[in-house]
Amino acid sequence: METEVKNYEIAYLISPAVREEDVFGVVGKITSLIQESRGLVHKIDEPKRVKLAYPIKKQTWAHFGWTAFSADGEGAQELKKKLSRDASVLRYLIVSIPQKKLRDLRRPPRSRIRIERPTPVMRPATPEAQEQEKKQIAEIDKKLEEILGK
Repeated sequence: METEVKNYEIAYLISPAVREEDVFGVVGKITSLIQESRGLVHKIDEPKRVKLAYPIKKQTWAHFGWTAFSADGEGAQELKKKLSRDASVLRYLIVSIPQKKLRDLRRPPRSRIRIERPTPVMRPATPEAQEQEKKQIAEIDKKLEEILGK
């Protein structure tokens, strides 16, 4: 029986006991675990060192990263089992994400640069244009007087 492939996102905290240069090795290990669990990796966010809101396993700092991937339900369960045995990962959370969010992750981020548009410059009207405008205003005034009965 085939199971449906779903999109997932895993957020993880890597122990501060892991040296800074070895953090990417742990991320690679998590990625390989996803692939071993018949998963397809879509996006990997580079781990950043963060201060934890409360101690986890007596640690107050950790490296936080996340990865978006697709797998079937069995693959996600298999990944959970393997990660629970990994001492370098303090904590992890795997959540199912909708297809729309996965498409948004693949899209490059929008630029936040504001383009300033030049303000239009009012040029002085030519004498002919000024005369024509005066005639139009006079015609409008005449029609208003007719309508209002003055």
